[in-house]
Amino acid sequence: MTKTILIQPPMREDPDLITSRKGISSRVSTRGCIKPLGIMSIATYLNSQNQQVELIDGEYTSPEQIKSRISKERPQFVGMSPNLMTDFKVFDDLAHYSKELGAKVVCGGAYATSEPERFLINPEIDYIVGGDGEEAMLRLVHNTSLDKISGLIYNGGGGIVRNPQKLCNLDGLPFEDHSLLDFEPYWETFAREFNTPFRRPVSIAPYRGCMKASLEGRCTFCARQETSWRGRAPKEVWNHIDWLNESFGVDYILDVGDSLVGNKEWFKEFYEESQRHPRLGWRALVCSHELDEEIVNNLSQMGAYEIFLGIESGNNNCLKLSRKSARTSDNINAVRLLGDKGIKVLLATVLGLRGETRESVRQTQEHIKQLGKLAEVSEVYCSVNLVLPGSDDFRKMSRRHGMGELYNPENPQELERSYSLDIPRLQKCWVEFLRQEYDSDLSYSFLKEQEGKTRVRK
Repeated sequence: MTKTILIQPPMREDPDLITSRKGISSRVSTRGCIKPLGIMSIATYLNSQNQQVELIDGEYTSPEQIKSRISKERPQFVGMSPNLMTDFKVFDDLAHYSKELGAKVVCGGAYATSEPERFLINPEIDYIVGGDGEEAMLRLVHNTSLDKISGLIYNGGGGIVRNPQKLCNLDGLPFEDHSLLDFEPYWETFAREFNTPFRRPVSIAPYRGCMKASLEGRCTFCARQETSWRGRAPKEVWNHIDWLNESFGVDYILDVGDSLVGNKEWFKEFYEESQRHPRLGWRALVCSHELDEEIVNNLSQMGAYEIFLGIESGNNNCLKLSRKSARTSDNINAVRLLGDKGIKVLLATVLGLRGETRESVRQTQEHIKQLGKLAEVSEVYCSVNLVLPGSDDFRKMSRRHGMGELYNPENPQELERSYSLDIPRLQKCWVEFLRQEYDSDLSYSFLKEQEGKTRVRK
């Protein structure tokens, strides 16, 4: 039987990054608190199809331990899901080691999908799976002809081949099997990092995609590749939550999607179904323009403890240029409604959006102070725009600056094959782009200074 090992590689340690364990700690980053649902879903699906698969989270398994598992199991396939924050030294080492032992190396996720040339030029990476990975990985394991595998990206001799993606029906997939990874290390990290009355969180993904992107297009800083929205049957989601509660004592639900209330018809059915099930605590991300009194009341009755709002800016021109649907008035209304119900609010902002100036940064800081008077704000997270690969911001900037300035390989002669971004350099290039494109008065040092001043954690 074909063996597959799926790995979530560890993230890099940089005290300026949202994901850092050593520097800034943030509720925005749930690093180490939730299991890697994407590759867990793939592992669960392969298991359901009687395939032999092992799931490893690099946050809790050292590179040497991972290599030991690869050496012992000798899998035919090793899959990894890198992102911008990945420790690419570890990633490269694992790819090299897997290849040496005869495995095919497969990558997935938005970063690899948006920059396939950067990954596939590495001879130790064989394939990239774009979009849903469950069926594609099964077909790879079954040795299906490459041109018949939906979403597969690979070197075809004459260049890179991108097979069309086919989105799966979520109700046709099994729910993620959380028994594949032990809960305890995640719960220990959560208890240490989060000041809540809950101790046994679980992450769920009851839908995929972004409703806003499907209706209006993506925000300019968003790297999401999928621009549709799909949801599971609400009754089945709640049955799954009940099972998690009964089997593991789960008491807190972390929704990892883009907006729990984005599809209002689906959320209405989801809320109505919730009233037939035990009440648990909830944390979810929503967009402020989607909230009204009825929806906030429903969230409260569902057990919402904390709502994550990506307000991004206190300047409406920046919001408009970034294609955000919400405006500052929406933020005020949303936070007031949440505050009236006693729901905590986590605010996330981005400095350096399109059209940003020193004055608009000041307006954002004042906007945050205003919102803080309307509800209990548990945290304000602030970051200089990361300019994610695959986003419209990244594409527009790279056309002006050229990719060479943005990548940081150890060997400068291999500049064009690197996928390891120097994030401060990336942000500096973006600031220079803003100065040229929008006649901005910003500097990178100013934004970094204001980033620190804007962050608040209680």
